[in-house]
Amino acid sequence: MKKISRLLTLSILILLLSCKYYTFTPNLPKYIRDIHIMPFENATFEYGLEIDLTEKVIDKFISDGTLKVVDYSEADAILSGTIKSYKSIPVSYDEYEQVKDYKLMITLSIRFEDKNSREILWEEPSLSDYVHYYSSGSGGGIKTEYEARSELIEKIANDVVRRTIEGWW
Repeated sequence: MKKISRLLTLSILILLLSCKYYTFTPNLPKYIRDIHIMPFENATFEYGLEIDLTEKVIDKFISDGTLKVVDYSEADAILSGTIKSYKSIPVSYDEYEQVKDYKLMITLSIRFEDKNSREILWEEPSLSDYVHYYSSGSGGGIKTEYEARSELIEKIANDVVRRTIEGWW
């Protein structure tokens, strides 16, 4: 019993010590306080996707509050990107060969740079994410393509803010 107690105490101690170096402070150069988010370019045929993504990214930065979203002339850093693809891919079929569910995927290239020095602080040439949605009547029924699109834009915007502020995904 003493051996188990010691092992448990040692495990907890190791766990606590391993967390000691994590920080919630931003992983940004100290002089970067303001960001300008350029409207995303849309290289797809999906109408309005660039508007929805740009607005959601701006909203997420405002909600986070670490960086102030400002006009280009006032910014310390610039975030820009291009939506490269938007795909709705069938994933499974029913016994009548009708699509049951889809994978909706968006891929974009994105760059965050110091406005004054033009140094690229981070860049991702092929950021992709996806969500699943179900065809009508498939029984899975949790979302339409439009709902999936909104959820996916939300996920991507969260990832972009996290990468910018914390330096990792």
